[in-house]
Amino acid sequence: MKLPWLRATWQALMQAAQNQRLSHGLAIIWNPQLGSDRLLDQLSQWLLCQHSEGQMKACGQCKSCLLWHAQGHPDYHRIGDNDDSSIGVDAIRQLQQRLSTSANQGGHKVAVIAEAEKLTVAAANALLKTLEEPPAATTIIVASRRYQALLPTIRSRLQYYPVTRPGITQLAQWLTQYGEQPVNATETLRVWCDAPLTALERLGQGTLQSANSMAGVLGGETPDTKSWASKEGALGALDDMERLLRDTLCYQQTHNESLLIDADGLMQSGLVGDTREPVATSALNDFLQQCHQLRARLRQQSGLNTQLAIQQLLNQLRQLAQR
Repeated sequence: MKLPWLRATWQALMQAAQNQRLSHGLAIIWNPQLGSDRLLDQLSQWLLCQHSEGQMKACGQCKSCLLWHAQGHPDYHRIGDNDDSSIGVDAIRQLQQRLSTSANQGGHKVAVIAEAEKLTVAAANALLKTLEEPPAATTIIVASRRYQALLPTIRSRLQYYPVTRPGITQLAQWLTQYGEQPVNATETLRVWCDAPLTALERLGQGTLQSANSMAGVLGGETPDTKSWASKEGALGALDDMERLLRDTLCYQQTHNESLLIDADGLMQSGLVGDTREPVATSALNDFLQQCHQLRARLRQQSGLNTQLAIQQLLNQLRQLAQR
């Protein structure tokens, strides 16, 4: 499956590499629903490949590429993917120790820090020392949902590569191609431009046009609780909650509606408003953590009452909105 909106970022990375200007510290937006994980994987494999010099992609055949495809490359290190609410200094120190040794394959070493906005201050300061004095032949990729949330000192040591979202027309064409059914380029697609992979799943489920159901429910609509009975439906509800919460956090920090995934939905939800006291950032982050924990349970446990679990979370979200 091709993700054409990632092409511009990849070309910028390859252009920097061709001109020998690719930094040892890179920053890329982390948004799995946008396909950024595929970009991170493609870049990591290319950096580790033994025959990638002068090429736009990894060879796929050298020993390093074979180790990559076997998901056991000893010179690739990734942290930050678990459901912990923060990335502590111990995780960074362990990463530093791994990077300080010689490359197992005699080539490059790559470290990816996913959800880097979760770095504690101590962890960020420890990472800063590594970025200031990086080990030889090492690339550190800092992937954050909110790049501006990183410490300014960290940002100053990174080469930033944004990931452009698809426009409505491009998204409609892509959904039509991979969803194997016609999708019109209408304004209702705008909410999905930041989450095209989720949009493709919703298209297959026949719920693409439901936009952010949680925003509507908080605004007074009756929830479609039947859809939460399946694991897929429950995960979709969690996607909606998390997207709404991230918009809330973004709006509180910037008050710029153009940066939001679904500005209309956020205003409808009641989580923000000129006459309301802002929801505490700590409360929003705590709720996001609960969403992450439930997502992990949905993936690991069988027999879970998904309707009840989503309803309980929804009740807590309503309390935040009705504070």
